[in-house]
Amino acid sequence: MAGKRDIAKIKKVLLEGLKEFAPEVIIERNLNNGYLYIRVISDAFEKYHDMQRMEMVGEVLYKALVGDAIYPTIISVIPLTKAEYEEWHAQSLQAFHDEKYNG
Repeated sequence: MAGKRDIAKIKKVLLEGLKEFAPEVIIERNLNNGYLYIRVISDAFEKYHDMQRMEMVGEVLYKALVGDAIYPTIISVIPLTKAEYEEWHAQSLQAFHDEKYNG
């Protein structure tokens, strides 16, 4: 299972590898299975298509971590602009609320 050091390592890799984008990196760990969900947020992504964003971020992670035991635990990497992240986050909160209170 990924620990705090592993998460810090991934965050450092992304911040350094994508420094021209000045990203914010959010990493969430599933406490049941240890898988990692990563959001890389930067308004500089706005001029790129989704697949281009994924290729850029994926390449940074692959080059730095492919031989590391933490690499296979990364199951979701989503590069977003700030507005896209805020919309996604609001929808996630609403879905959680709906499930919790409306069954």
